[in-house]
Amino acid sequence: MKNIIPIHFTNNKKWTAVYAYLFNSDTGTMQKAWPGTQMTNYTTNNYGEKVYNMNVDVTQFDRVIFNNGAQIQTTDLPVTKASSGYFIQAKASGSKYLAGVYPYGQDNEGTIKTVSFDYPDGYKKNVYIWLPEGYNAADTSKKYSVLYMCDGQNLFGQATTLSGYEWECDESVLSLMQNGGDGVIVVGIACGNTEARRNHELTPDLGDVATVAGEDMSTFKNGGGKVFSDFVTDTVIPYVEQNYNTNSIRGIAGSSSGGIEAFYIGMENMDKFRYVGALSPAFILYNQSVWDTYLDTLDFSGNTPRIYFFCGNSANDQLEQALYPNATAMEGWMTAHGYPADKMITKIDSDATHSEGFWALYFPEMLSWGMDL
Repeated sequence: MKNIIPIHFTNNKKWTAVYAYLFNSDTGTMQKAWPGTQMTNYTTNNYGEKVYNMNVDVTQFDRVIFNNGAQIQTTDLPVTKASSGYFIQAKASGSKYLAGVYPYGQDNEGTIKTVSFDYPDGYKKNVYIWLPEGYNAADTSKKYSVLYMCDGQNLFGQATTLSGYEWECDESVLSLMQNGGDGVIVVGIACGNTEARRNHELTPDLGDVATVAGEDMSTFKNGGGKVFSDFVTDTVIPYVEQNYNTNSIRGIAGSSSGGIEAFYIGMENMDKFRYVGALSPAFILYNQSVWDTYLDTLDFSGNTPRIYFFCGNSANDQLEQALYPNATAMEGWMTAHGYPADKMITKIDSDATHSEGFWALYFPEMLSWGMDL
């Protein structure tokens, strides 16, 4: 697996100059003082846009900010072994742009299979199974790890998403493969087709739901998270492993309500998952006392999955700010209850809003860290 990877930036806003400011988010070490290194190597794509490139040692630097050398810049962008290309999607805030990711130099995007299951609550539920480019059902010697994700309708294409952005999971896995990593099958479990149904499905029933000012919390009470968890472990996982070439490495991830549910599924099934991703998780649904009571019921003395926590803290997003305290406190709560500190990491982004657009940027880091690449 490569540690020095090529990254590419499509100058689709036609900046007169492009700089890459590389730094380490943990140590603060920077490759070069702001605005960073001016990028001069480029090709021109079919749209007439310049695509700049440079090599990055991802063991030294994990963040990049592309900028024009003056006041225009992107938000902080994770650089990982599952990253290869970036382009500007939209304005995030002020002078900062939100970027999207793509697998530079690769046109194929894998294939998606849709399977419909009877859900225990009395309705049908779609499950989307994304197979990476090159997957060959007949080649049983090639086994793939599997990442199971909540809110499956938001993962692969903008047409079905709730926000207009997608997680870009396929692009990230293809980038990982380009950089020497193995392919990953991504399985998305669709959420309920109404807000109330989604809230019920993706809320574990851990105790009294917290009061949140100005919010109707009734649809979160007596949550059906255990039903959803059992559906994933007893129905979806067996189906995938019986019908596709898989190995024993599994992950579970989600965001918001999907983040708290993915965390719950991982904790209830620590023997089944190698890693857990909880992005902007709705841990706010329960006060610390409820979490302490729940964590006391768990045994962390055996095999435990790696856990990646992420939350934004944008001043432009009240929801993300509300989630921030509990989302960033959970690692400490877990440590106090005996969870191995080296199995957890918490990342924050002061520009990030509650959106698939930002979760897509951090998905590659979650995937890379979760799989310990």
